[in-house]
Amino acid sequence: MCRMEAPLSGFDFSVLDDPEYKEDAVREDIVAPLLRALGYGPVGPDRMVRSRALMHPYVSIGSIKRQIKIYPDYLLYAQNELKWVLDAKSPRESVDDPEHLSQTYTYAVHRDVRVDWYALCNGRDLAVYHVADMGSVPRLRVRVRDIASCWNDVKSLLLPPVIGTLGKPFAKDFGIHLLKLGIDHSVKLIFPQVLVPLLGRQGDRYTICVNTKTEASEYAACFDFGSDAYTQLLSIVSAPMRSQLERALENEPAIAFLQSTYVGIRAKVTRQILENNNEHYLPLEATGFFT
Repeated sequence: MCRMEAPLSGFDFSVLDDPEYKEDAVREDIVAPLLRALGYGPVGPDRMVRSRALMHPYVSIGSIKRQIKIYPDYLLYAQNELKWVLDAKSPRESVDDPEHLSQTYTYAVHRDVRVDWYALCNGRDLAVYHVADMGSVPRLRVRVRDIASCWNDVKSLLLPPVIGTLGKPFAKDFGIHLLKLGIDHSVKLIFPQVLVPLLGRQGDRYTICVNTKTEASEYAACFDFGSDAYTQLLSIVSAPMRSQLERALENEPAIAFLQSTYVGIRAKVTRQILENNNEHYLPLEATGFFT
């Protein structure tokens, strides 16, 4: 149905090798024409909003909260609904850089944005990602100089009528969420007052699965731990609950259902993304429990 022409047919891509050709030039000369060719304009239901200020959700210094703002280059609307974000980089910056991916992912999951799609473009490459995907493999990656030959692929994902209608039905996993935010496995995480609905055991390993909410989005989180942490958990729950757990988990594999049990969890991000028939997930390692 859409007969939109591919953009940038007359653009001289040799300028990308000029050290003075920077991010602002990529935004003006490459990204803006690309978005206009897809049907996004400055006004209307299918529009691009440039450099909207967002309050940084994760920054505080000591006990003082600083009002630090972040500015995604483009917020893209389709039929008046915010659908995806795009960040421009200079030609000397990679769209695969973990820091850039983490930054743009942060825009996508921000409480005032909350979209499933985010993209980066450095003038050389356009890469489009989905927030629920494992790792850093894009759903779409094209060389911008070859945009004409893959224009149908770009349109099939990013046109206003279709953006957000495609994608694998992976549940959002909290471990992968933290990984994409750039949280390293050495960072110590503390989760106070976690409602524990069930506890599973297989061999000498135990698992707690819970739902958590951050920045108005819900995630599934799994905490794995060994015998030492399990012993610590037993020491802080009530005596009746301790007896119930010991009986339920005497044999394995086993699952114990808990009722209204809250514990604090110390944890860290692991390094191994796991897969089952329905999703990919990155378990957190529970290093200790507290009341």
